[in-house]
Amino acid sequence: MRRFESFVSWYNDRLIRWITDVLAGTASIALVAVTLMISSYIIIREMTPLKIYFVEEWTEMLTVLIGYFAFAYALRMKRHIIVDMLVRHFPEATRRVLELSTGILGLIAIAFTLQRAISFLQYNWVRHIVYQGVIRTPMWIPSLFIVIGLTVFVLAILGYNMQKIIEFTAFARKKKAAPLAAQEG
Repeated sequence: MRRFESFVSWYNDRLIRWITDVLAGTASIALVAVTLMISSYIIIREMTPLKIYFVEEWTEMLTVLIGYFAFAYALRMKRHIIVDMLVRHFPEATRRVLELSTGILGLIAIAFTLQRAISFLQYNWVRHIVYQGVIRTPMWIPSLFIVIGLTVFVLAILGYNMQKIIEFTAFARKKKAAPLAAQEG
């Protein structure tokens, strides 16, 4: 069990942390880029007769990047939705089982979504699907952002579940050892 614990520690603390930090940094840069593009677009549109066509398409793509790249980072920072009002009234053992089971269900759901996103990326790539706007940006670009974000999210949920398994088994061992200690004392 110690090997598994050290692997999970390395996996979550080193690998997932590094990947999610890179994606969060990329999402932050994209957010600044979106802000600058929209601001520049508004100023240029008001001051000159120039028409800039790429802003709408590219800000849409970068918004997809921001959203999907932030999923795993939010999970790592424990910023996902937790129904604490209801769950805090449950016994600790029930809470741990709920955390693990919802993590497993979440992994299944996101893995299925990832599989569908990969199919959509392949569809866009093979058929050369493009935005209907003036610039006709290829649709595989935002599809790739979705696949990258969901892949890292699946890896982060996997790390979350492995950590919950460790916590659950440690809790079960502690609970099992408590009556034995009471009998000896």
